[in-house]
Formats: sequence, structure tokens, C-alpha cells
Amino acid sequence: MLNQLTMRSKFILLSAFICVIFIISMVSIKIANNQISESFNRFYQQNFMVTKLSGDLKQAQDGILGGIRGLQVLYLLDLKEQSPEIIESIEHNVSLTMPLIQKINDAYGGDPTLLTKLKSSSERFEKAAIHFKDAMETAPDNKADYNIYREFVDSHNALTTFFTEFDRINVAEVGAAQKSAQESIAFADTVFYLSII
Repeated sequence: MLNQLTMRSKFILLSAFICVIFIISMVSIKIANNQISESFNRFYQQNFMVTKLSGDLKQAQDGILGGIRGLQVLYLLDLKEQSPEIIESIEHNVSLTMPLIQKINDAYGGDPTLLTKLKSSSERFEKAAIHFKDAMETAPDNKADYNIYREFVDSHNALTTFFTEFDRINVAEVGAAQKSAQESIAFADTVFYLSII
């Protein structure tokens, strides 16, 4: 059948065939590039932002913990005149946490039950911290009841346990996004080199 075609027709057919292969290759590479772009966007918009905001939240909550511990030391050493600075620091860190949780809620694309657990664990810790601070401030000897102290410690331990799990899940999602991007890059490379051949 090809023998019956003129040289001009064969050349046009070969050119058309090369153009079709080129177009298919370019479309495949474009699809792979879109997948790479989506992976990077997901990483930056979700995983990276959640990791950054989670770190900021932990820092604020560690500030609460440090402030409470500092307040304990001040009261133990009977340095009550220095307590307003620490109380102000505690209140400032408490004011930072809910906006950070809301930002995490907006950025996180994973399991919504984790967000509920984040909010409840954080609220429990903050309530226990504020209750402990208030109990120390109002007690004549600046010593809170053991049950109040125990709830503060237990709520912080629960929050730490939650963050360990939350970080593990977020790191796994980062790994999945990275793997997807690498697979898309490998696919684009393969299609590119096959189209050259």
C-alpha cells in the first residue's frame, strides 16, 4: 500500500505521523507538569502551611507552659512583684492559639477529626493552664490544689501526645506529595526522551 503512494504523499504522511507523535508527547508532558504543579501547590498550601502553623501553635502553647512554670517559681520564691510580666506573657500566648488553630483548620486538607481533636486538646490545656494560674493567684499561699495542678500536667501531656501523632500524619502527607511529584517528573522525562527517539 505504501509503495503505491507518491514520494510527496509519503513525505506528507511521515510529517503528519511525526506531528501526531510530537503533539501526543507535548500533551503528555503538559499533563505531567500539571501534576507536578498540583503536588507542589498541595505541599506549599497545605502541608507546609500546616507544619509552619503547627509549629507556631506549639510555640505559643510552650510559652503558656513556660509562663506557668515561671509563675510557680516566682510564687515559690515569694517574688510576687515580678508576676505581672509573666501573667501578661501567658495571656498573650493564650490569645494567639485560637487564631492559629483557625488558620490550621483553613489550611489542613486531611482528616477533619484531627482538627476537632486539635481544638479540644488545645482548649483543655488552655483552660487547665488558666485555672491553675488563677488558683495560684488567688490562694493565700499561692499554691493551687493538687487536682488543679494534675489536670494542667495531664492536659499538657495529652496535647504533646496529640502533636506527636499530628506531626507524624503531616509528615506522611508531605512524603506522599513528594512521591507524587517525583513520579510525575519521571513520567515527563520518559515521555520527553521517547519522543526524541
